[in-house]
Amino acid sequence: MKNPETIAAYEALYKRVSVNVFNGVVTWKPRPASDFANKTLSKRWNSRFSGASVGYKNGTRSGPGVKFMGFNLSIARLVARRLWGKKSYDRFLSYADGDPNNLSYGNLSLTSWSERRKKLPGTNKWGYAGVSVGKGPGFLATCVVDGKKHYIGT
Repeated sequence: MKNPETIAAYEALYKRVSVNVFNGVVTWKPRPASDFANKTLSKRWNSRFSGASVGYKNGTRSGPGVKFMGFNLSIARLVARRLWGKKSYDRFLSYADGDPNNLSYGNLSLTSWSERRKKLPGTNKWGYAGVSVGKGPGFLATCVVDGKKHYIGT
């Protein structure tokens, strides 16, 4: 995630929530009256949302999320931010059990782009799908789209 506005939104949201990394529950902290136009709105918001779970179910693929400052933000990113700090913004999240709704500490891990893309088929000693030795020096990159093999380059 390289977008500075998105990172700023995550940081602003991170200051307003409490993250329990052991069970993956993210709840709203009480907000000060200075966040609102008047004290009535502050009291109403705090009585309704303070201590409540943050976010909504965002489907099975991406896990729970929340709309904040005009961005759709991942609750898993908040848990990762709590666990690994700001470096978690440059990495991808992996789920050990494959369930993006399970945000507990034991289920989340950070992976780099190369680790995420890496596959280890038994026939490929380089460990990357679509990479083979070319006719000349170097490697040959291919991909399969709609059942047709396409050559990407060397």
